[in-house]
Amino acid sequence: WLLGVVERELSECKYEVSCSEARYADVGRLTIASDHMAPMVNGSEEEVRDLLHLPYLHGSAMLYHVRQRYFDNHIYTNIGPILLALNPFTYDIPHYRPEMMQRYIQEGCSTRHGGSTQLPHSWSIAHDAYWEMRTERRNQSILVSGESGAGKTETVKMLLRYLATCSSTQAGAGRLEVQQIADRVEATSPILEAFGNACTRLNDNSSRFGKFLAVKFDSYGLFTGAEITPYLLEKSRVVTHSSGERTYHAFYQMLTGASEEERARWGLSADPQEYPNCRGSLVSLPGVDDAASYHEVREAMDTLGLAPEEQDAVYSMCAGILHLSKVSFASARDSTTAAPQEALEKAAELWGVDAAALATSLTQKETALYTTPLTPAQATDCRDALCKALYDGMFRSLIERLNEILRPADAKDGAAPPGYWIGLLDIFGFERFEVNSLEQLCINLANEQLQSHYNKCVFEQDMVEYRAEGLAVDEVMFVDNQPTMDLLTGRLGVFDLLDSECISQHGSDANFLASMQTELKHHKSKAFVKPRVGLDIFAIRHYAGLVEYDAKGFRDKNLDTLPDQIKRVMSQSTSPVVAQLLPPPDDDCASPSSPSSPLSGDAPASPGWSALRGRLSGGSTGKRPKKISTVSGTFRSSLKALMERIHSTSPHWIRCIKPHPCRQPLHFYGSGVMDQMQC
Repeated sequence: WLLGVVERELSECKYEVSCSEARYADVGRLTIASDHMAPMVNGSEEEVRDLLHLPYLHGSAMLYHVRQRYFDNHIYTNIGPILLALNPFTYDIPHYRPEMMQRYIQEGCSTRHGGSTQLPHSWSIAHDAYWEMRTERRNQSILVSGESGAGKTETVKMLLRYLATCSSTQAGAGRLEVQQIADRVEATSPILEAFGNACTRLNDNSSRFGKFLAVKFDSYGLFTGAEITPYLLEKSRVVTHSSGERTYHAFYQMLTGASEEERARWGLSADPQEYPNCRGSLVSLPGVDDAASYHEVREAMDTLGLAPEEQDAVYSMCAGILHLSKVSFASARDSTTAAPQEALEKAAELWGVDAAALATSLTQKETALYTTPLTPAQATDCRDALCKALYDGMFRSLIERLNEILRPADAKDGAAPPGYWIGLLDIFGFERFEVNSLEQLCINLANEQLQSHYNKCVFEQDMVEYRAEGLAVDEVMFVDNQPTMDLLTGRLGVFDLLDSECISQHGSDANFLASMQTELKHHKSKAFVKPRVGLDIFAIRHYAGLVEYDAKGFRDKNLDTLPDQIKRVMSQSTSPVVAQLLPPPDDDCASPSSPSSPLSGDAPASPGWSALRGRLSGGSTGKRPKKISTVSGTFRSSLKALMERIHSTSPHWIRCIKPHPCRQPLHFYGSGVMDQMQC
């Protein structure tokens, strides 16, 4: 969209227009159809901080003002209750430097409600949430959304820093204690980014998991602690990634930043290219010092009070994954062999298991009656499944340990402390790649849920108020995505049909596609697009656009099974931490209180790690569950709990926007920004 002036009317629907923007001065006069024009009046091109104050409220005018503000280094703009935050791809912005924070604290809520000289900012949203929590005595939530690379994670860190500073200014004599708590909460960021973030084609520091950070305050508004709830770590990235991407940052950081003594202990070289799960064209990233980041993570762990043994256990787990990624398999008569042997033995040593037993568990299938060799391809799948399961277990256990450290002092005995909390939601943005799988479907379901919540909080609530006041609301239009939600999560919906295939012994991806074709082709949402003939592709019309999904591998990913023989070997680890990272074998009926059980607790635990033992087992007896557990089912349950938690709060919204795919300062792609603003 360009700003122009109508010179004359050529016909009923066409006009001669001249462009009034200097950067397009050489365009000359254009003939434009009326449906490609939108009105502007004198003065409406003047900069406004809240787009709802525009005399004409349409997409082109909003885009014009957002672009003007962006090139003036004003990256934040209000749209009523929503804050638009454009990623500047630089920290050097004069209006938003950290030293400006005190001005926002002093002026307080006036930055959002008029009478302030301060520009719109994420700090203003944080301030609103903080004071609403204190005055209304109600929990708050700040929902940060946007596509990958839009700046969600950085925005959450700024919100956290502001809340910590705001709280410490109220602390008086207790300021030092509050600041120490805040420092520990902020120290979780580099740790979570190291083990939960990776480089993708859209973002050099993409969060590959969702996170709800509940920042806790006492009744006086003082910082007391925090709690982290993770969602759906992308486990597949541990063992594979697309061209031009990387696995998780932690692997590159430890390889390039560890000391010679550490690398010798872990049996590692300093070259990521030696390890298949790290290989690729992007071993290093421009402007990123992985070695320095490793030391930053170690310092953060020290700040949080993680003992050296705890830290080494985390990195030993990662080192074992690096070694096992080097192991390949080949057929040899009636068996399958693993090589190189030294890589397998080092992984086994780091994990505290018997190397021969580990090799057997990866290359043979055991039942109560017989043992059969796996094919090399099946053994490779087992190797990858083990690496993914161990990393996921380690990540969850690490977060549990962080939560234990961050728990408010008066809640250590399990009782809920008095006070309130502000939840900061950093959830994966809507995803639409060349190849989309179950992970993308789950991620997009989460975004549909958030969009539905926003609709209910803003549009539907306004319509109820308008009707109560006797106002006509027929013209109030918004995209109601509830029918799409029903398509995905309702009875005989997409996820229901997928779980049915997982329960069936004869289930398959092909049957899943066929059942969707039968059950969903006439769904009221009209959001299901039938599979292409001869291809494993189906499509869903989401609120943010059409996404095609490749059904190949959906069933296996949803089951996410790990053979019992592998679980059994890992449960016998001499490390009590490793022994508890995986759930017990399905056919293991041993009592957890039995002296021989790895869950008995008789084995001595490393200092500081006892709290991690049994986290993932959830106290299971090891008996075969009556109802099958699936990845999508678990995710939907956790998503439901998240939405119930958010519904109990007063919500605030920040919509992060990526101005240009090149990820460089002062670049603006209008069409892409418009698409993101409309989502």
